[in-house]
Amino acid sequence: MKGRIVALLAAVLVARAVSPQGVLQSASASGDAQEATRVAGSRAAAPSATVSQLVVDLKAAGVRKVAVVAAKGALRDAQPAQLLTEATRAGITILLKDVEIGSAESVRAALEIVATADVEAVLPLGDAGAIAAIVQEMRNLAVKHPALIRENDARGATRLVKRSALPFLDTVLGFKRPETDDLISLKNGDKATGTVLNESIRLRTSHNFRLELPTRMLAAIVFEGQALVATVVTVNANRFSGFIENPALVVKLTVGGQLQVSKKRINRVIFHTRPNELAGVQRNNVLVLHTGEVLTGTVRARTFASGPPMGRCPSKQAR
Repeated sequence: MKGRIVALLAAVLVARAVSPQGVLQSASASGDAQEATRVAGSRAAAPSATVSQLVVDLKAAGVRKVAVVAAKGALRDAQPAQLLTEATRAGITILLKDVEIGSAESVRAALEIVATADVEAVLPLGDAGAIAAIVQEMRNLAVKHPALIRENDARGATRLVKRSALPFLDTVLGFKRPETDDLISLKNGDKATGTVLNESIRLRTSHNFRLELPTRMLAAIVFEGQALVATVVTVNANRFSGFIENPALVVKLTVGGQLQVSKKRINRVIFHTRPNELAGVQRNNVLVLHTGEVLTGTVRARTFASGPPMGRCPSKQAR
């Protein structure tokens, strides 16, 4: 029942459902699975033509190893065998997994196999709700393989493109995160772009406990006024405040050499978005502290273990 509710909610999120006459359907979205469209545009298209077109689209996308996760009924009769045969002739290796969308266990089991498979991408097949459910479970399991999404080009033709199924925090504390380089803004108004080389940031919070935050997990560090108190936001939207114990940040500049910047000179650091930066970060409980800090993790008897590898804080501080 839970799996059916998830699939139903996912179907509401998409733009529209596809006509049941469509024999073979694939994802059409930008980021989220917003719409499912038939690979063959004509309702009268024969099933064999639909499979053949899918193979053509896979070849055009440059994919040679793909996992096809098909909802029950998306591939009918002899279509699975035809898909494997035509893909082999085209030099494409397919790992085919059939799933029952009404069963969360079925989707999860298939994607757990796909997650470790030697493939370049995952192609979800099914109606709108099925596709949304498959993509959502890819996010839940932090599947690193991109999803093959059907998008329209400038001429209105559709094509399969690779899109990460993992969401990311593109705006933090009102600032747009850069796509390539970290942005370091100094208190004197100067700015520098590059990559922060510190492996971790040590933070002593207002609750007097210490966190060691991997830099790869950070989205922003913002210092408040002239004080050395900083707000730190992670890529999974955790927010901490306290004193940065690192005396300086080491930055490899985009143009030039390496720069060491004292924390006293820094106004803010906005870290660039990274591919699959949420991979391995599990969904957990969300706690909001009285101080406005936000943490995700597992609530235990007397402490709150913040999900990997953030640290611990007394649960009595949470509300």
